[in-house]
Amino acid sequence: MSPTIIVRIEQVTTVLYRSGEVTNGVTVGALAAGAGDSTELQLRQPLTRTGTSPFIGQLRLEVKDARGAVVHEARAPLAVYFNFVHRLAVPRAKLPTGSYTAEVRIDNETSDVPVGGLPKVSPTVACTGFTVR
Repeated sequence: MSPTIIVRIEQVTTVLYRSGEVTNGVTVGALAAGAGDSTELQLRQPLTRTGTSPFIGQLRLEVKDARGAVVHEARAPLAVYFNFVHRLAVPRAKLPTGSYTAEVRIDNETSDVPVGGLPKVSPTVACTGFTVR
C-alpha cells in the first residue's frame, strides 16, 4: 500500500468596497532605534493610514555605517489597514561598534496590483541615526 499525502490550503482574503473617489496614503512618525535582543537591533516606524482605502505598497530599509557604506538592506511588502508601529529587525552581527544611519522608504510601487488599481503616491522617507556600543 502506498502512502497517502493530504494537502490542505487555507487562505484569507480581504475584499473591500468603496463608492466614490478612492484615495490612499501613509504618513510616518519618527523612526526610532531600540535595543531588541542579543541577536538583533529593533527599528520602530509608526505608520498612519490616510485616505479612504488601505495603503498597499512596499517598505525598503537601508542601514549605513559612518562612511556611508550599506551594511544591511531589507525589502518587505507593506499593507496598512489601521495605524500601527512597524518593527524592523537588523541582525547585530552586521552592526559592529560604531555610528549608523537607518533610512526607511515607503511607496506603493508594487507589481501585484493591476495598473490603475491604486492611486500612486509620492514615496515617504524617514531617517534616524543610532550608535552601537
